[in-house]
Amino acid sequence: MTETGSSAQSGWMRRLRLSGFAAIMLGVIALGVVIIAPNLKTYVEQRQQIAIYQKLVTDDKHTVKNLMAERERWNDKTYIETQARDRLYYVNPGETTYTVRNDLDPAVSGKEPDPVSDKVKTGDANWSENLLGSFLSAGLGKVAVGNTPEK
Repeated sequence: MTETGSSAQSGWMRRLRLSGFAAIMLGVIALGVVIIAPNLKTYVEQRQQIAIYQKLVTDDKHTVKNLMAERERWNDKTYIETQARDRLYYVNPGETTYTVRNDLDPAVSGKEPDPVSDKVKTGDANWSENLLGSFLSAGLGKVAVGNTPEK
């Protein structure tokens, strides 16, 4: 006679014999998993934190390297003179400087430039307003590219 599916499984379970040594080994393995699992989780979390902090240290070393290079540039007289010319519009005695305002490409600005006249016009603006505008545009201007540390 053939056995049904459930009786075949129970027959297989009956044939399985668990020796005392196998039971002890299963108990030791289960106990090891219970003891090691929390420690393993802590270990993995700490390794992740270490990796994060190592990346931060590497980034900070890069920032320090950039700042030291910046400091070395400021020790060069030519660099200081160039920065004074670019940022503060300083000139040497006897030089003439020209400031171009609104020098954007018409395609970028979206409007056509005013036509150039060969006649000299007098401005109707007050000189004190021009001075204040110049002062504010110089003080609120963009910082030179490359002078800010990157993170």
